Order: sequence, then structure tokens, then C-alpha cells
Amino acid sequence: MANQMANQEFLGVKAERNAVVRQRVPVGQLGDGTPVTLPVIVIGGKDDGPTIYLQSGIHGDEVTGIEVLRGILTQVNPSELRGTIVAVPTANPPAFISKTRGFSLEERGPFDMNRVFPGSAHGVLSERIAHALFHEFVMKADFTVDFHSALAGCNIYPFIYVDPDDNESGTLDVRVSMARAFGTELVYHKKRGSKLGTSVMTGALSTQGDLHKKPVLMAELGEAQRITWDMVGRSVDGGLNMLRELGMLAGKPVATKEPLRNVTSGLPAMIPPAPKSSALPNAARRLVNRSRPTSLY
Repeated sequence: MANQMANQEFLGVKAERNAVVRQRVPVGQLGDGTPVTLPVIVIGGKDDGPTIYLQSGIHGDEVTGIEVLRGILTQVNPSELRGTIVAVPTANPPAFISKTRGFSLEERGPFDMNRVFPGSAHGVLSERIAHALFHEFVMKADFTVDFHSALAGCNIYPFIYVDPDDNESGTLDVRVSMARAFGTELVYHKKRGSKLGTSVMTGALSTQGDLHKKPVLMAELGEAQRITWDMVGRSVDGGLNMLRELGMLAGKPVATKEPLRNVTSGLPAMIPPAPKSSALPNAARRLVNRSRPTSLY
């Protein structure tokens, strides 16, 4: 999986050896003409190697993954990296503005963007963004990790999907090894074609990635609409473990402290969320209010 960095370009953003490149790239506009841009970060390593795509914020109210992604990127030194990391920390900017799952003002919407992949270059805004994410990032990477959180009003026990749980695409071994490297106690093995609750997943990123023989993992972490801080550190460690598993960082993945359990039916429990920042002690409330999850460095 060694790629020639000189030839790598993601939505017009070129990888540079031993450097970090940050750009905002236009992908559409709102009804009043306001531009919609994707924040793209590309970390080019000192040496050629695999390419991993890290994505968060595809649902606008799921901000814990954005903070996790920021934590991973800030701990990677390009001079110690083999290969390329490309990241889109806020993959659905219109929904992020309103902290809603989908873009609330969209025509015929809101849509769940994780149900419309691989997207459409001529569809509504959510479909066009999904098309850019899929074709400009997922299809150009050797591996994709997509960070999510629970539905609004809930918290969720951290777990990672292996979806689908078969090897028709020839990618099962690397998906399982990467899931174990991430280190959550639970790994959810989802059967091909099965629903997620009542939701049909044929347009999910993991499903479409598999159909195109591109390995994708989805991680579920914490609650919606605010950062679940006790999930951030362990998830950053898990992300760095994945880079080690791919041989992009030196060393072997650090063993998880908790045993891994495979789950093949049902979902990890959703529980009521912790108190909002207004119910926290003053010091903790100041920390929460100062958080800027779109500030990457």
C-alpha cells in the first residue's frame, strides 16, 4: 500500500512531503449564495507509505469525533510519518452550523448524509458533498475511518463497526485488525444487508466503500451536540494505534486495557446524557465553553 506522494491530490489539495497542508475547498453554496467549504488537512510523511482518510462531523450534531480528529492530527509529526493522512474534520458544514444531524434547510430535506453515498454530483447539497467526500477522499485512500456519536438526547457505549462482516470485497482482515487496534471493548460485526435498527444502510459510507473494495470503519463515541471529553483521550490513542497497525507510525499498537468482545446482534446500549455544561462546576463549564472543535491546531 505504498503510494507515491508526489502524485496525491484530494479535492485539489496536494500532498507535500514532510509537511502539513490546510485548505478550505468550495463544494457548493447555500440558497443565498453563501459558499460551503470543506476543511481539508493533508499530512505528508517523510517517506512513502499507505494513505488513510479520517473523517468526522458527517452528522452536524456529532462533535466528539471532531475533537478526536484534532487530537490525532496534532500528535503526528510529519518527519515520523510514513505515508499520507488526509482528514476532513467537519464533513457536513451546513449541518454543523445548526448542530443538527442533517442540513435542516435543505430542499426536500433534511437528509442523513450517511444514507446517500456515493452521492451525486448533480443532486441536492448533501448529495453533492457526499459525492466529493466519496470520490475525492475515500476512493483515493487505502483505509477510511469515520467518527460518529449517538443520536440527539443519548449517550452511547463506545464501539466500532465491522460492516459488512464478510470478505466479499477482500478487505475483512484489514478491517478486523484495524478495529482491534482502535481498542474499544466492543466490536460490532454487522451482517451484510442488515438494518441498523429500522434504518436501511445501503447508502452508508461503509456499505458503499465495501462495494468499491475500499475498507471503511465507523467508530461510535459519546453523545450528540457536545464533546464527550472522557471519550476523547482513549479515542485519540486508538487512532494513533491504527496508524501503527498500518505501519505509518513506528512501533506496535498499544494493547487495550479492556478485553475485546465481538457483538453480532443488537447494538451497544444508549443511555441518557450527562448534565449539560450549565450543570457542571464553574471550572469545567469554562473549559467546555472555550472548546473550538473546528480549530485544528
